[in-house]
Amino acid sequence: MTVTTFDTTAGAARPAIVAVAIRAAIALTDFLRRQHAIRYNRRILEALPDRMLNDMGLSRSEIHSAIAARLDHAGRPLPSQGRRPAAAGRGA
Repeated sequence: MTVTTFDTTAGAARPAIVAVAIRAAIALTDFLRRQHAIRYNRRILEALPDRMLNDMGLSRSEIHSAIAARLDHAGRPLPSQGRRPAAAGRGA
């Protein structure tokens, strides 16, 4: 008579390994998306003349940090914090 045994420990660990692999893939995707967004927006701002950057309140040396501060970990723009600029030409 042959006794068949099953290794249940390897099967139980498999979902945990898959979950870790999925989290790692999501983290890598978020990192790559953020880096792409930073490079894309930096190219746009670097193409602007200094005068226009000054009108926005930026200098050339602040472009990278200004972009990075406005993106979340996945490269998406952060939601505004309730501050809306006053519309030009309107008011009292």
